[in-house]
Amino acid sequence: MKHAIPHIVEVNLAYVPSSLTVRVADDGTGIPPGALETTAVGEHLGIAGMRDRAHRAGGTLEIASASGGTTISLSLPIRSTEDQVPLSG
Repeated sequence: MKHAIPHIVEVNLAYVPSSLTVRVADDGTGIPPGALETTAVGEHLGIAGMRDRAHRAGGTLEIASASGGTTISLSLPIRSTEDQVPLSG
């Protein structure tokens, strides 16, 4: 909301037993050219950090942007209960 100044933001969730996909699309100003390829700066991880976290979780992050808006799609695998690591407390 702060950067894109959109009028409409659409959020979709898609679940299948093997994955969860979250798609967020807006009709805002889009991401400035070159910003999708930038690396992290200082404590701000930005897009590079989002991609890295998605990759480390076994998922994918796709970003498409133009002057008419941006679409971000995050897909993450869902592990079976046998594959999950128990939380330590």
